[in-house]
Amino acid sequence: MKKNLWVKIFAVALVLMCALTLAACNKDDVPNSNQDLADLDKELAEKAEKGETSKGLIFKKQKTGDVEGYFVSGIGECTDTVVILPTEYEGLKVIGVAANAFKKSNITEVYLPEGITDIKHHAFAGCTTLKYVKLPDSVTEMGSNTFEGCESLEKVYIGKGITVIPLNAFNGCKSLEAVLLEDTNVTYVGDNAFYGCEGMIKLTLGNSITEIGDNAFENCTTIARITIPDSVTKFGNNIFKGCTALGEAHFSSTMTEVPTGMFYNCTTLQKFEIPSNITVIGEDAFRGCESITKLKLESNIVEVKNSAFMRCTALEELYISKSVKKWGNFVTYFCKNLAKIQYEGTKKEYEEIQCLSEPEKGGEIYIVSPNKSLSMYLSVAAKFVECSDGTFDIEAIRNDLGFNGNINDIPGVEGEEGIE
Repeated sequence: MKKNLWVKIFAVALVLMCALTLAACNKDDVPNSNQDLADLDKELAEKAEKGETSKGLIFKKQKTGDVEGYFVSGIGECTDTVVILPTEYEGLKVIGVAANAFKKSNITEVYLPEGITDIKHHAFAGCTTLKYVKLPDSVTEMGSNTFEGCESLEKVYIGKGITVIPLNAFNGCKSLEAVLLEDTNVTYVGDNAFYGCEGMIKLTLGNSITEIGDNAFENCTTIARITIPDSVTKFGNNIFKGCTALGEAHFSSTMTEVPTGMFYNCTTLQKFEIPSNITVIGEDAFRGCESITKLKLESNIVEVKNSAFMRCTALEELYISKSVKKWGNFVTYFCKNLAKIQYEGTKKEYEEIQCLSEPEKGGEIYIVSPNKSLSMYLSVAAKFVECSDGTFDIEAIRNDLGFNGNINDIPGVEGEEGIE
């Protein structure tokens, strides 16, 4: 009897868990484009037109460019949680929001009227109850950390005047459901701009974007798919690091290098192709991508940098083009299921690949031909490399080197626990 009861309880719990998961991943109100958010403040705009604006706010007269007007510089005596800014104050236009103006206040919504051009740094940082924001098309300048730590922020409309998403702009906005930049004029997404936006279900990058900074979307743990537009020509490091739900990635046709740490710890990444324009796989580029089972390094790839595929624990087959001329340190370390390695060229061509094995913890530096490379074969299950004119017996080479698969066998390098 007790056993049946526990089975029923477990079944109910399982159904509830599945329902919650599906609800989180298939929210009906997640917008499809930035334009879908254009009426985000419609109700507040109507109140503003009737003069129903917030009272008690602090204003300060100043210039932005050649225009003199008022900046909202603080919440003052205003007790509103839904804040409506006026278009004018004492006969002059309201043209900006000052640095730290609403920082850590308890507002839930804010209406920013057309005419505001400048929002300074930390203007709304730490507003943990703020849910919705429309940045009007008149805004052309945003300071750093503008909405950092706004943990309840769900929806944001990016106005047509914004060309730069600055440093830490939405860092830690863990409820933000979507970042939709295809209908905007954004050209640059700054460092850590959307770092830790854990609830981001949808991400679209517009064709106006030319540069993405370091860690821009790191730890956005619910993004499932991304497409990098051809307009992007400059990439920072660790852009999608820790995006653990990212299963599909489409590269731009203008990329020449997969940048450092781009997909580091994207544990579900499986569907992607490295296009022919890529010549370099950056350091840690696919490190910790535990779902990759087969990998082709073909076409024009010339260099594979340190730890590029380290801890790709499901990797079983690796194909290497003869275009590869440089092989980094610990490239396939901890790839314990890598049983088949195939090289397009001859043994001689394979031996001519420059291979650098440099222990991370100091000690000797090994520069050896790949058939005796400690970096390539550490913790690899394969016993040979297939070349176009024969095979290399890896096991025999290991025996010649006195290497039995333990990192401690390399002088100057600490054990497995010392390497992340």
